[in-house]
Amino acid sequence: MTGINWLLCCLTFCNVVGFGSSTFQFASYYNDHMVLQQGAGGAIVWGTSSNLSDTVQLVLNGHKVSEDVVTHSSTGIMTWIAKVVVIGDNYGPYTLAAKSGQGTRTLHDVMFGDVWICSGQSNMEFNMYGVTNHSAEFAEASNYSNVRIFKTKHTQSSVALHDFNDTPFLNWSVPVQATLGGFSAVCWLFGKQLSSQFKYPIGLIESNWGGTRIEWWSLASALSKCPHNGKRAIHNSDLWNAMMSPFTRNTIYGAFWYQGKAGCNLVDIS
Repeated sequence: MTGINWLLCCLTFCNVVGFGSSTFQFASYYNDHMVLQQGAGGAIVWGTSSNLSDTVQLVLNGHKVSEDVVTHSSTGIMTWIAKVVVIGDNYGPYTLAAKSGQGTRTLHDVMFGDVWICSGQSNMEFNMYGVTNHSAEFAEASNYSNVRIFKTKHTQSSVALHDFNDTPFLNWSVPVQATLGGFSAVCWLFGKQLSSQFKYPIGLIESNWGGTRIEWWSLASALSKCPHNGKRAIHNSDLWNAMMSPFTRNTIYGAFWYQGKAGCNLVDIS
């Protein structure tokens, strides 16, 4: 397939906060029907393994990529990290498999396009059932089957998580009434417009919580540069830790925030 390159990058290991049983698997973000980021920069794919010196191999539509040796972490829980590069107009669907001595884990109906995170407060959380013409939107959703949706649960953590502690509210799904009804209206309509304009797959990740302050969605290092009533703001980062940090290894195209007026006055932190 012209214009497609597959690259397995360095497999590195680190301690992972928030994992349960140690088995060979994809991280919880990776599932059937998902969209991975297209382009020459590649899309990160990662997961866990429990075997010492396990070798992981990625296979995309039956085409193998190079192997590398995995090194275990000091706790015995290991992560493997790879990169898959798909360029051109070969958007999918693909079958993506990860193979090791512990077996094979396979994802089906994987598309390549642009991936966006939609976050914020109640305006972003307002779902499709609240839209006046929601019945028409649900009926039209079949025309946008290449727009895939994912939604996190409301959850908090005092430490930054590398993966989600629980299953998401909605795992990667094709848009139909049953999956789209509880999804962010603004996020969906945004993705629908992108799909109409660019004609390639769009992945939409909803991670929001009504009535929350922007500080709770911010890294502690960012908050240290955020003045508040003449002093440095001191707030926790519980929502960043639980609902954003697990995405930081993954490859996305952009982020979309709606309604942050309850937060501090942000300053340039570059």
